[in-house]
Amino acid sequence: MAAGSVAALSTVGTVSAARRTHGLSKQKVNKAFHRGIIQDGAAGARANLEDLGIEDPTVKSHNDFSVQTDPETLAEETDDADRISPQHKYGDPENTDSKLFVSQNKVDGSDDKVRVSVGMALRDPTMTLGHAYWCDDAIGVGYNSSDWAPVGNPVVRASKDHSARFTSDDVADDALAGTVKIHNHDKRDVNPDPLPRATATLSGVFRLRDGKVPSTLWGSYNHTTSVSPTSAIESITGGKGGLSLQISPEAQKVWSIADSVDPREEL
Repeated sequence: MAAGSVAALSTVGTVSAARRTHGLSKQKVNKAFHRGIIQDGAAGARANLEDLGIEDPTVKSHNDFSVQTDPETLAEETDDADRISPQHKYGDPENTDSKLFVSQNKVDGSDDKVRVSVGMALRDPTMTLGHAYWCDDAIGVGYNSSDWAPVGNPVVRASKDHSARFTSDDVADDALAGTVKIHNHDKRDVNPDPLPRATATLSGVFRLRDGKVPSTLWGSYNHTTSVSPTSAIESITGGKGGLSLQISPEAQKVWSIADSVDPREEL
């Protein structure tokens, strides 16, 4: 084959790949990222994103965490209605197999947009007072809203034993967030079975505002428990360091975990 023909074919292939990845929906990206985490952690997520045509996607994972409140300190007198029995929460990631995953890649065909995906693999439930399923967890991205604008709504997904949804009410403009509902599958009050393993993911797109610098984006997850089935997340803020929650008085913030990505590597 002539050199010119080879070059032409190479150009067509490059253009086709760019078109394919430029048109990728957040749903497809999130599904690939989510399944990859379940299959093989960061390596699985990276392989699945590459299979979509995304070149050299960044996928990081770690289990460094910040304990916000120790739920074991709940006063026994709060159980005056005998509502609290020992239940399971997901343990601190530092001491379990739980991990946070954060991925970023440039949106092909654009000089100002990046995709960001956040995933949390929840493993190794431990005993606690209160219920991990009486107050939602939160997953999302904290960012500098003067530099970045989210493009549309994110896609949020949870593994089959649980559920997740996009959250827009009472969320500050420096956070893109979803809430994760941990479902209890064992209604016994004595010696309950452990909570099912859980994986939750969120995928979004961010556009760099005109004339701004691509500042750091923070993928984040917050885990909670509660002594009341009426507990709720009241507000979510973001910014540097990831998400921060304001929750109802009966709920407890057990731990949070976050990791950053540097879009300057992409734009």
